Amino acid sequence: MAVSITISVSGQPIRQINNVPWQANMNGQDAMEHAYGSGSGYSFLLQYFGSQLGYEVVSIDNIASQAGTDAFLFWEFSVNGVVATKGVDETTLNDGDQIGWNYTAYNAAAHGAGRYAAIKQQASAKS
Repeated sequence: MAVSITISVSGQPIRQINNVPWQANMNGQDAMEHAYGSGSGYSFLLQYFGSQLGYEVVSIDNIASQAGTDAFLFWEFSVNGVVATKGVDETTLNDGDQIGWNYTAYNAAAHGAGRYAAIKQQASAKS
């Protein structure tokens, strides 16, 4: 029983972490912490965006979200190819799930109606 994590930049995979041990009630943050503790050699940072948005990964392998620039660049979180509607700490995983992290530019058409619009607004206000 395991989950896997794919880390991509602009849709191009740069790292794959397989066989992250899964357990009942595991969330995305738990999986990231298990992968970190397994000696996979990657790092990540979380930021809390309040009770409605939860925690968001803001840096993976020293590639950090960029707010306050022309393009808001961020780590988009998905499970089984579907962009998550909740924070990494609130997204419950199932055995065999594929976590995706894609470093991408904010796009109002794709992200404007979801949680990433609120995260962009908060992050830009702090920069």
